[in-house]
Amino acid sequence: MLDAEPCRNVYPGDRRRHFLIDPERHLAVQREARERGLAILGFYHSHPDGTALPSTEDREQAHPWTVMIIVGIRENRVVEARAWDFEAGRCREEILVGHA
Repeated sequence: MLDAEPCRNVYPGDRRRHFLIDPERHLAVQREARERGLAILGFYHSHPDGTALPSTEDREQAHPWTVMIIVGIRENRVVEARAWDFEAGRCREEILVGHA
């Protein structure tokens, strides 16, 4: 089973340039996943008018042993999606595999 849980951006400043997951929602999703026997594999977010490359802030906020999916959006259209692994302070691109 694969679920994606949207979380509200509670960053107190420019929310088009920065994202802060609502900590209460984040904890609730972690608790819910644990209760259902699921593991959190990663996080996703978009870069409006940008690329799917990790920013400095993305690198600083990355959780080890998880994948970060970044979606590049231009003119309100998805133009690319890439997955990144930040294990042990390194950043490397992962290959996304899915079902049509």
